[in-house]
Amino acid sequence: MPGTAFDPVDIVGLPTVEKRSLQGERLAALVARLAASGNPFWTERLADVDPTSITSVDDLTSLPFTVKQDLRDQYPLGMVTTPMAKRPASTPVRGRAESRPSSSTPPTTWRSGPR
Repeated sequence: MPGTAFDPVDIVGLPTVEKRSLQGERLAALVARLAASGNPFWTERLADVDPTSITSVDDLTSLPFTVKQDLRDQYPLGMVTTPMAKRPASTPVRGRAESRPSSSTPPTTWRSGPR
């Protein structure tokens, strides 16, 4: 499944059995994608995990933890699995842009609190 597009199925209304099945498929795809990414962090972290053995959410116990110190050690881009050349130049931000001050916005036009 690595390289396939994410299917945004809404799991909120699914019966439990279908929900767990979909979560298992997504977990298996994620582990396979991380293991095949070539990222040094994930290669080392998943060295003892056979991605094909992950088939359901019950297999979470066989996966290694990622702890806060890992995030600190890998900051800012150590866990990135997509080459930067393939990433978009900017990521759109959801919400009202006018409520987020930028460095080019004069402080007198910043708004805080509810309108």
